Amino acid sequence: MVAEEVLFEKKNGLAFLTFNRPEAHNAMNSAMVARLLQFIEQLKEEEDVKVVVLRGAGKSYCAGVDIKEAAKLGAQQGTKYHQLLVDLYAEIDSFPKPVLSSVHGYALGHGCACVAASDLAISSNEAILGMPEIDLGTFPYLSAIPLIRCLGLKKAFELLFTGRRVTGQEAERIGLVNSSVPSEKLSDATLELANILASKSTQAMRIGKETFAIMRELGYKMSLRYGHQLLTKEP
Repeated sequence: MVAEEVLFEKKNGLAFLTFNRPEAHNAMNSAMVARLLQFIEQLKEEEDVKVVVLRGAGKSYCAGVDIKEAAKLGAQQGTKYHQLLVDLYAEIDSFPKPVLSSVHGYALGHGCACVAASDLAISSNEAILGMPEIDLGTFPYLSAIPLIRCLGLKKAFELLFTGRRVTGQEAERIGLVNSSVPSEKLSDATLELANILASKSTQAMRIGKETFAIMRELGYKMSLRYGHQLLTKEP
């Protein structure tokens, strides 16, 4: 019997999506990414779900792509897999409810990118995050994009071009995660933040996320004009 690549649990307004390939440190194969996309699409319209939490089973959050599968993919299959990843980051970005990553163990490559793409992230102090692709003689064309937007040019360049890994504590200092806590407190800290988010108005969250995304892409003065337009438009 083949285990589910992603486990789904719903409780008290929270939806937990758990990467479930613990034997491979939750390396992302195509089936896992496709299943994540299915759940995310499903959860968009579930009114009783107010926050989505991404986490990993076993010893890690997500150690990046499944290198064994990637080595076997032909050109057409590789293109389809890359499109799945593009869709994943786009869907997380446009998802109308907060997406929170709870990070332990390894979060590397596309795992690190998922953390960067999430609206919020909490990690254990001991977690290891980074982009090791440069040490394999390649560049992370897709996973670099959320990292650059999250960290800014200088720090993202440093991690992308040195391959240096950071602990959860340093990830907090550089803004890759919102906070880091001792590993034994990670679950409680995640639930605390998720419950705070879930206590807010669903409509305000939906409108706020949409507005935040638009303003993020505008310059400062254009954002001010846009905010003014929203405040003064007729109901």
